[in-house]
Amino acid sequence: MRVDVVLTADAVVPARLAGATVLVVDVLRASTTIIAALAAGCAGVTPVADPVEARRRAAAHGALLAGERRGEPIAGFDLGNSPLEFTRERVGGRTVVLTTSNGTRALLAAREASAIGIAAFVNLTAAGDWAVAEGRD
Repeated sequence: MRVDVVLTADAVVPARLAGATVLVVDVLRASTTIIAALAAGCAGVTPVADPVEARRRAAAHGALLAGERRGEPIAGFDLGNSPLEFTRERVGGRTVVLTTSNGTRALLAAREASAIGIAAFVNLTAAGDWAVAEGRD
């Protein structure tokens, strides 16, 4: 298994990801927030590029809006990007449309990969085990 590290979403070369397994790590916010949402019973998290697309997708699907720009919650959104906001009461059974300054951009940049996972301190062992079990570079 070969491991490549790409430090920013802008440095991702999508064509190089075909057939690869990717772990997206945005430890302090996006990755941990997505994991917290799923652990709280969220039906799913849809990453999008920007607030305009987030509003459009959420309206079309009756989803919750979540995200930040420059570390600040987005006006009019249901949730920011703090894992502490994603409680069972708020997100249980609901889909969340999420846009962030970095983490969702990294997820979208990785979309050519065969498999995409989310890694953070809260699931590091499980994420690593998953990536190894995928059996690809």
